[in-house]
Amino acid sequence: MAGTLMLVGQVSDAIFTPFIGYESDRTNGFCGYGKRKSWHLLGTICVVCSFCFLFMECITCADSADWAKFIYYAPFVVIFQFGWAATQISHLSLIPDLTSQEGERVELNSIRYAFTVISNILVYAIALLLLDLQTDDSEQRTHELTMKDAPKFRNLAMIIIGIGVLFSLVFHIGTKEKKQELTKFEEAESPLGSSDRRPNMAWNDWLKEPQFFLVHKII
Repeated sequence: MAGTLMLVGQVSDAIFTPFIGYESDRTNGFCGYGKRKSWHLLGTICVVCSFCFLFMECITCADSADWAKFIYYAPFVVIFQFGWAATQISHLSLIPDLTSQEGERVELNSIRYAFTVISNILVYAIALLLLDLQTDDSEQRTHELTMKDAPKFRNLAMIIIGIGVLFSLVFHIGTKEKKQELTKFEEAESPLGSSDRRPNMAWNDWLKEPQFFLVHKII
């Protein structure tokens, strides 16, 4: 069942990622809020409302068959993948909107990646503490995970969500998004004239680009 749920998550991510990327460029935000921060806020809400349930025992189907548990967990997986895609895409898309300087964009990307690495290390450190400190002395310490460890992962998920909500508030309060509504006049006066712009590429045109396969190997 776990493998099937992961497959559902990957398929959902493959569907939501291009959809959110397309829509985030064409919406002006919600209720006057910036378009990037609006999608980030929506994604944050989806993640907060779904992530913890993935690490909790099924509320009404703890002793039910696997297909019943699958029906219970699958919607949370889909909601989480939608929220995760919305936060990641909108956060990355905000960087070019904040500055037009290439050096500053590289610096912001580097800072973002550094905090991503720090966050990953922090999650592992908290998990180590929870698995070590919440083990009774009477229990034999082993490296195997059992159902008795489920509450520890639930607590880990709650701690991660709490830290994430805190930093999301800092992001939404401290980051000012520029309102960019490109008019037809501004588009005509753009430094990239119609003669300098590259034509829109179809999906199969990417398969003819060597850089597309190079990036795939790097990832």
